[in-house]
Amino acid sequence: MGYAKACPKHLTRNIRMPTARVPKGKIRVLVADKEGIFRIGLKKLFAVEDDLRVVGEAENAAQTVARAEAFRPDIIFIQEEILAESESNLILTITKAVPNCKVVATSSSSSDDASLRHVRNGAAGLILKTVDPQLFVKCARRVSIGETWVPV
Repeated sequence: MGYAKACPKHLTRNIRMPTARVPKGKIRVLVADKEGIFRIGLKKLFAVEDDLRVVGEAENAAQTVARAEAFRPDIIFIQEEILAESESNLILTITKAVPNCKVVATSSSSSDDASLRHVRNGAAGLILKTVDPQLFVKCARRVSIGETWVPV
């Protein structure tokens, strides 16, 4: 039984109860990946979470920028290959177009150099596609409050 439930109401009205560190409302997510099955998988994974909502999908760099501008997501999970195909710093292009948007690169393999490169280019982190799916949920929540996510 929590403290607030054990005490009379008049004693608890001025007590601040701890709140979750997840922002109010839903965390709006854009999934950018060349593989449709991955996009669908993340969409289904986030659909069962009360605080996460996929607002759009993209399969290349141009679509990612256009849909980021249109849907104004809080977070974009973007495939490392899409980042590599862009001639410019795609992360910078996205964050200039949508200033409060955080970008997380997704990768099939771990590389400290890649993680560092993406973070230097403005990414909020890198997550491996091979991790437990619930880590994507945790990553989205952590990144949404300003933390950086990198593989350990």
